[in-house]
Amino acid sequence: MKWIKIFLLLNICIFIVSHIYADTKYVICASVEKSWNWLLINNQYVLVSGEIQGHYENINEDIYSIVYYFTIPREKAEEFKNECLKQFGPSYRYAQVADNRYSEWILFGNEENVFGGVAKIHYCFFRSTQTSSHDSCIPRIKIIEP
Repeated sequence: MKWIKIFLLLNICIFIVSHIYADTKYVICASVEKSWNWLLINNQYVLVSGEIQGHYENINEDIYSIVYYFTIPREKAEEFKNECLKQFGPSYRYAQVADNRYSEWILFGNEENVFGGVAKIHYCFFRSTQTSSHDSCIPRIKIIEP
């Protein structure tokens, strides 16, 4: 019984600590053609800390959209954007984040707005019945200009 309590206490501590700290992701440079490159400075992958948030927008009474963004100050996003332009040229004008080469690209943004890039926008339909436990969503890839 003592080991079970220790095990549960340890799991609770790990859960709390993992949610206190900000998420860390790699910065990528994305182009209007939806190609990308890792942002490297001094031959090191650029990492950034922040949190993933969702920007919700009602389209009409039945449909809403969600765009996820990674919270950082606008000035920092501009620094990454300028470094992308410097390293890869004018078509790589979107600095974004990703976990790895296969993960979804996430825009930078803050509470006021998203800063632009290649985004996966989720178009969702409000639940219409009590039997459905969640809304149905359809993802679409679009370029969002700042």
